[in-house]
Amino acid sequence: MEMPHERIVTTILHKGKIDSMLESRIFNTDGYIYKISREDFKKNQSLFIDSPGIYILICKTENIDNKNSIYIGETGDISKRLTEHIKEYESEESNNPDKIPSKFYWHTAIIFINNNLNMAIRRYIEYELIDKAYKAKRYILLNSNKGIKKTLNEKTDELKSKELLVNMQLLVECLGHTIFTPLTYREKSAYLYIKRPNKINAVGEETAEGFVVHAGSIISNIVKSSERVQKLRQIHDLVIDENFKRIDNILFASPSAASSFVCGYDCNGLITWCDENNITLKDRNVKLMES
Repeated sequence: MEMPHERIVTTILHKGKIDSMLESRIFNTDGYIYKISREDFKKNQSLFIDSPGIYILICKTENIDNKNSIYIGETGDISKRLTEHIKEYESEESNNPDKIPSKFYWHTAIIFINNNLNMAIRRYIEYELIDKAYKAKRYILLNSNKGIKKTLNEKTDELKSKELLVNMQLLVECLGHTIFTPLTYREKSAYLYIKRPNKINAVGEETAEGFVVHAGSIISNIVKSSERVQKLRQIHDLVIDENFKRIDNILFASPSAASSFVCGYDCNGLITWCDENNITLKDRNVKLMES
């Protein structure tokens, strides 16, 4: 397996502000990635005329857990396709002012442009990105299908596609969007557990973003009078089955939020979560800092 190595990523703020159009690339590679707002795109769409590319449209979804939604697509003309997305929404909104449009309203676009993006490569990358985003479960996917699984006939096209796919994922993450990154990624030795006689059996892990309770964990079917826990249960109700078994990984802001969610009452996650040797998270962290 190839070891990770240092990469140089350059970023240009086109108006010198963080909320202006961003242009980013990996040093010594082909292709650029842009992050641009809906309004800025309308003003600068001429930059993308006749440019083939892969794009991700980010939308705000009105749901209880505040998850953003995304649409992933490919096109031979970025300017034309994104303008079509805008017009589809605005046309439906103006024709049916009393109804909520069925088309999505995107507020930010991430656009990847590269001279090697022929149709076969674009469709290959689009399919792979949709698949990775679906498996990561970070965002709600608005795509009605998974795209076209394209078999690349030329070995050179296959190698180009895989390299472009890796580069695009890295650049998207550099722009602050963990669309394709799984919530859990550590070795089993890093796992933590909560086990109780009343059928509670949960597995979790600390990550760079917070604390993740793993899919398959069984949580308490009783919630004691805690506004915090009731809110956590309400937010994540859709990912708990009728047997109080977690069917998706869930990211929490802290170990205590995760343990309170699991146990059904407010509790300190630093002493509630233990490793396979029954050492608390608090004691394990102390040992790590001393080593």
